[in-house]
Amino acid sequence: MRASTSVFLLCIAAACGGDDDVAPTLTGAQLLDPETCKACHSKHYEEWSSSMHAYASRDPVFLAMNKRGQEEAQIGEFCVQCHAPMALRENEIKDFASLSDVPEHLQGVTCYFCHNAVKVNGHDNAQIDLANDTTMRGALKNPVKPPAHDVAGTPSQLHDRRNAASAELCGSCHDIRTPDNFHLERTYDEWQMSVQAKSGYGFLTCQGCHMKPKGDDEKVAPGFQGFTSARKVHWHHFPAVDVALTPDMPHQDILRSSIENCELQLATLNGDLQVRPGPGLSGEPFSFVVDVEHSAGHNIPSGASADRRMWIEVVVYDEEDRVIFESGRIKDGELEEKPKDDPNYDAQFRPFRDYLLDREGRETHMFWEAAKLERSDVIPFAMTSEPGTHTASRTFSTKRIMPRPPPRIELWLRLRPVGVDVLQDLVQSGHLDPAVIDAMPTFTLAHNVAILEPDGRSYAVQVPEEFDSGKSCDKFAEMFDAVTTN
Repeated sequence: MRASTSVFLLCIAAACGGDDDVAPTLTGAQLLDPETCKACHSKHYEEWSSSMHAYASRDPVFLAMNKRGQEEAQIGEFCVQCHAPMALRENEIKDFASLSDVPEHLQGVTCYFCHNAVKVNGHDNAQIDLANDTTMRGALKNPVKPPAHDVAGTPSQLHDRRNAASAELCGSCHDIRTPDNFHLERTYDEWQMSVQAKSGYGFLTCQGCHMKPKGDDEKVAPGFQGFTSARKVHWHHFPAVDVALTPDMPHQDILRSSIENCELQLATLNGDLQVRPGPGLSGEPFSFVVDVEHSAGHNIPSGASADRRMWIEVVVYDEEDRVIFESGRIKDGELEEKPKDDPNYDAQFRPFRDYLLDREGRETHMFWEAAKLERSDVIPFAMTSEPGTHTASRTFSTKRIMPRPPPRIELWLRLRPVGVDVLQDLVQSGHLDPAVIDAMPTFTLAHNVAILEPDGRSYAVQVPEEFDSGKSCDKFAEMFDAVTTN
């Protein structure tokens, strides 16, 4: 095994050589393996290897949900068509309920699946045609042809983040219909209706946001010894919301920094929490409204929005700096929406999320049971550039009659990729390790302090310096630079 591996690596090194080298063309089988790509595209490989694409068929929540769906509803290839597409297409899945036997190089969403795509036949459930050849496709015009494989662009511009057609490539897996034709995930649909999908100012595709261009020009294939010029390239770690929940994935500190300090900050750039006194009458408990706005090209949360939990955490102080009211203060690993008979039940807690019902009208967390969207209580995307069209509000009451509004209100916008109630459901059915609940992160998207104005009728919102100064897209980029080589 060691000897054959060494020969394979020598072949890859030769394929990265210049025109003077005698270099074999890589076979289709070799190009299926992301490790092959690493030899020439070391930076892209490092980024991809830390991404949720690389982790897609290993994530414990996915594995638990898929296994339970196979047992309860015989869902077959439904999940793996997006989570392990090349393993499915190469007929390497022996048991849909257990993916441990899938070869290492076919786990997750691989380089080949995206860069060999030539056509999208529908924007849901992985309706993507591959050329199944040794040509790798991208957005570059007039690329230098390496000896490793052929290169080409796609006529439909699927790989060009500046072109609206590129969103179709992402949308094919980020719009999902269940076997019962329930529209479960609608991120691409949301984007199509958003202002970001319209040409002109504000236009932004999925790749334009989740594969941002890098600040400095780089070589696309620094491992290729032939002549290539530095040019504008983009990130390949696809930050969004989810992170790995097991310790075996590389660079998870970098991915988390990219999500919490960059991606989520940019999405809520226009949406710092704004506070205004509520419409209460004199003699009633003081109430106030918190408005949240965002600039993403889809709802927030989106995708698995019935599983995600996003909420406003509030603490109100009186003139003596004593806490007189709080809501949404949830500890790590603690259930978000508690039953009414729970002593810690918070009647004013109202998360941003979707609510799914089964055929009997009961709420369900299992997608194969979903028959109806009871309500979508999320922050909507913007359909126009008019302010206030993509805002959601939450009203809070201190339940105390006060002579004047409180002088200070602290607010946080918090987000969990998957709710504890969903995880507990999978733990109780025996499909998920309870340790995953403790591993689930809670992100802070915003932290604002509302200070009562001298007029006593309005609030000025400030961002604490310690929070604002720690948020930068440069942070994760510097971390990646430290672990990659030219």
